[in-house]
Amino acid sequence: MRAVLFFAVAGLFLGGAISFQKQRAHVGVVVLLYVLGALALLYGVSLL
Repeated sequence: MRAVLFFAVAGLFLGGAISFQKQRAHVGVVVLLYVLGALALLYGVSLL
């Protein structure tokens, strides 16, 4: 059940990263969101 929560959080981070990228936001912000999304995904997978 907790894994689903982390997948949802990862989706939010990755969705935010993609939308920031389209708005030409600062590269550091986009990279940070991608990294946080990837970490949340990996943690969600490890909970399965």
